[in-house]
This record gives sequence, C-alpha cells and structure tokens, in this order.
Amino acid sequence: MKLIYIAGPFRGDVASNVNRAQNTGDELAKAGIAFICPHSNGSPHDFLDLPDEYWLSSTMEILRRCDAVMLVAGWQNSSGTRDEIKAAVADGKPVFKPNEIKECIDWAMCVNA
Repeated sequence: MKLIYIAGPFRGDVASNVNRAQNTGDELAKAGIAFICPHSNGSPHDFLDLPDEYWLSSTMEILRRCDAVMLVAGWQNSSGTRDEIKAAVADGKPVFKPNEIKECIDWAMCVNA
C-alpha cells in the first residue's frame, strides 16, 4: 500500500487549514488510500511548546517515508509546503495539486494493483 503525504499551510487561519487537510485525508481514506496528515500531529498546545525547527524537520522526515504528496488549497502561501514540494520532487515523488485528488487516488490504486 502506498502512503500519501498531505501538504498545505498550517499557520494563519490554523483551524481552517487543519480542517482542509483533514478533509483531504477523509477523501483519501474513503477511497481506501493510506495517508499521513501532519496537521493532525500533536495538539495545538504542542505547537506552542516546541520550536518551529522541530516541526519542520520532523515533517520532512515523515515526507521522506511517503510515496506521494497531495496538496491542499492555499499551499502556495506556505514556505514550508513549498520546501516539501521541492524535497518530494527531488526524491522523484509525484505531487498532486488540490484539484487533482482523483488523479492521486487513481495513481495510488494503480500502484497498489
């Protein structure tokens, strides 16, 4: 089974950004696709107590272990997401834009077949 990394902004309107990422995960799960949503790692309290470098380096490690990236709306406004895209592309991983969730699902299903 392939594992999809959900990437998008966190800061700013945190509640909306987390909701969009989690909704993307819901769509993948309904299609039977495994995913990781870094937006759901820890609680909001955790984000206040740990330095940004921890979260940025840990999410990059999680990304390295995934097979593809699924972007969520607003990704263009996130320097962290842009760095994740660069890392994924450098590793030869496919990156799917928000309007390409069907393509992401099809890719994962085809690869799983």
